Amino acid sequence: MVTTTTTAKAVVLLAVLWLWLAVRGGAAPSCSSVYNKIVPCVGYMTGKADDPSDGCCSGVKELKDMARSNDDLQAICKCISSAAAGLVGFKRDRAVALPGKCGVHVDFPIGPDVDCS
Repeated sequence: MVTTTTTAKAVVLLAVLWLWLAVRGGAAPSCSSVYNKIVPCVGYMTGKADDPSDGCCSGVKELKDMARSNDDLQAICKCISSAAAGLVGFKRDRAVALPGKCGVHVDFPIGPDVDCS
């Protein structure tokens, strides 16, 4: 069973992904909407699943669509960063691989220490 804390922490790690998505303009997403999109990714991000689920990839694609401006990217990053800092069993290499595994293009490299500002 995935706890709220575990889910929140997984969200933080995915923030790195959203900083490099295409910028298209729109209102900044709420943290609850960000969390809801990536909750299905926790198993993959912690190594409990070999591949991201269809629900995880769907959420990743939806988050990319939500990232329409720099403000959106910053909000998503902050949500994810605040949630995933202590995710037990987090596998950084899986965060880096997630976009490709889900068929989502990321324009820039993903690193462990992202400044959301």
